[in-house]
Amino acid sequence: MASYEQIRELVKEKQLISVAPCICRKERTLVGGSCDRPAERCIQFDLAAQYYLENGMSRQISREELMDLLKMGEEKALVLCPTNAKEIMNICLCCGCCCGLLRTLRKLERPAEQVANRFHARIDPDLCTACGTCLERCQMDAIRQAGEVHEVETARCIGCGLCVPSCPVDAISMVEKPEPVSVPENMIEMNLRTLEERGLPTG
Repeated sequence: MASYEQIRELVKEKQLISVAPCICRKERTLVGGSCDRPAERCIQFDLAAQYYLENGMSRQISREELMDLLKMGEEKALVLCPTNAKEIMNICLCCGCCCGLLRTLRKLERPAEQVANRFHARIDPDLCTACGTCLERCQMDAIRQAGEVHEVETARCIGCGLCVPSCPVDAISMVEKPEPVSVPENMIEMNLRTLEERGLPTG
């Protein structure tokens, strides 16, 4: 998972960009359970974009259109799910009602343990007014009432940061976890790590 500020910086130099309809939302629409968020929210870059475009699965967009999509995602409380590597090839703008990954994570008691993220949210009890805005935007039900304020259940927080920009009193911040998270440089390194973890040959 990543924050919108991080993503804007990471993708600003991308050359070829495309966007495709969200397959998870399409699936949920077919079974009558989708939301009203925009359908086009799966983004590809460079080689991934070229593959999608050549196969008629996406349409090319400009960098300005990309920034508009990211703005929409932040406003609509969509979780950023980028490629599991520093060199980003894809970004999905996901919601907890349609996304297969988020719906699965949401069912777990401790979804944070299944996500590689360096941060979790924290609410300052001295500033919180318990307005409920963060409760509505959290896709993991990680925020709960604690007396007259709200607090974050860190075992459920996946560090997406959606709660931060919407807080009217700036009571929420992102806190770095004590355990370092090692992120692969690119998709090749990610796949090699996966093979090693599963005890499969990498040569």
